[in-house]
Amino acid sequence: RDAVEDLSDTEQEAFFVWCNYKSHDLGEEDADDLVRDFRDEYLGQYDDEEDFAYEIIEECYDLPEFAKTYFDYEKFARDLFMCDYWFDDGFVFRAA
Repeated sequence: RDAVEDLSDTEQEAFFVWCNYKSHDLGEEDADDLVRDFRDEYLGQYDDEEDFAYEIIEECYDLPEFAKTYFDYEKFARDLFMCDYWFDDGFVFRAA
């Protein structure tokens, strides 16, 4: 339980979203293992899937500013969340 308490308030909220989505039970499973797995999959809090896609483009691709104005972030987000990531209650997780 200490491992869960060591998470920030936002991380704790995300952790419980993750546990619910994955059907994990803190009473039945080791909290340290769950927190470790959660940290491997948790990517942060975002306004929506498109907001996350925008950050991926900013961090991973060196697009010129004019190209960013034509980039379809909505469709890119749709593709990202088809199988690589999942979004719930403002939190993004890596699909594992």
